[in-house]
Amino acid sequence: MGSLRVVAAAAVFAVAAGCSASETGTAHPSESPTTTRTLPASVQEIVLRPIDENGKVQPGWSVNDAASAVSCDAAKSSPNAVTAGVVEGCGSDADGFLACWPTSHKYSAVCLRQPVGKHLVRIDTKITAKGVAAKNPEPLAIGLDDGRVCSIIHGGAWGPEGAPDFLCHAYPDFAGVWNGINKTATGWTVDVKTQDGQTSRAVTSVYYVGIA
Repeated sequence: MGSLRVVAAAAVFAVAAGCSASETGTAHPSESPTTTRTLPASVQEIVLRPIDENGKVQPGWSVNDAASAVSCDAAKSSPNAVTAGVVEGCGSDADGFLACWPTSHKYSAVCLRQPVGKHLVRIDTKITAKGVAAKNPEPLAIGLDDGRVCSIIHGGAWGPEGAPDFLCHAYPDFAGVWNGINKTATGWTVDVKTQDGQTSRAVTSVYYVGIA
């Protein structure tokens, strides 16, 4: 694992540690009745809903403009979405967008780079893909019992083990989850690898995305 620090440090989409004040995933009028997800009582569900059905940014979310032109030609439905209206695939791997939403402006969209902090990036691109809710949504990110939040990875250059399932960042050490989530009825755990070895951590929260 000696090269993990170098490789992970090059990932511009490393996730900052911390907890989000995002709304929890309770019953919501825009959720698809076909969407199912079952979590143990020890895991909190958090659904990030920065945009409403009319394409308006919700209170508490900040928006910054992207530094360069970004295309959403390759956009497709987000596998992490509990509602319609969310896509993935905008920009390149280097842009590090976890999810994107169309806005009320015809040729504008906003994208999420980190599951914490409630920050969005505005891109001057029209999203033509009709994002549909995932039948069995996959976590966009997971919160651990040590306070770290680890997000999914879209591409990037990695070592012989390939890209991790989730990338965690807590200064000064970078860490990743390569073997998925160990799920039981009473709790979820992950094996977190760093340059110093591997430890088992409990999953305390799971992040999804949707429309407000």
